[in-house]
Amino acid sequence: MLNQLKGVFHRLMSVLLAWSMIGFAAPAAAQVVGDGGEGGEEATFVYLDPAGRFTFEYPQSWGESTQPGEGIRFTGPDEFISVAIVDTGAAPVEFGESDEPALATVSTDYQGRPLRAYQVNGVLAAMREYSWQAGPSLVTGKMVPSLARRYYLPGSNGALAIFTYSSPVRSYDPEGADDFATAFKWLS
Repeated sequence: MLNQLKGVFHRLMSVLLAWSMIGFAAPAAAQVVGDGGEGGEEATFVYLDPAGRFTFEYPQSWGESTQPGEGIRFTGPDEFISVAIVDTGAAPVEFGESDEPALATVSTDYQGRPLRAYQVNGVLAAMREYSWQAGPSLVTGKMVPSLARRYYLPGSNGALAIFTYSSPVRSYDPEGADDFATAFKWLS
């Protein structure tokens, strides 16, 4: 199923890039997976950055709720995916280490785990997992014990994507977070 999704994603991106090259307006989102997905997973849309720098997938039921300092954010009932692009000469690990104090400041009851370096598409990236209290919940109005993964994904010319996936502890899926982060693609 994953290979089929990758194939659909690549075909979709080729069409979108072709449209943009010949002057058609590319849609901000396009459906990738049919209703229900595999194993009851929710269908996703592909977000295409208006500047044409990157794409990523997000669940189709989520809505846009971008916060100050972010490029884009999509939010579900108690979870979110956000992307911020920074132009820095710092390597992902170096930037990730310097980012932790700011992350701790904006994340109530922040408890971070050590930053981990890893290879993605032959390039060194970094990821930090942390727990925090999100909220208040849009559903219950209470604080939501949450887990998150923040990925530092290098692009070209010193660009770095800060890709964050957060979900309540009760439904947190670290492999799902990795899948969403892996679906992030630099276009330029």
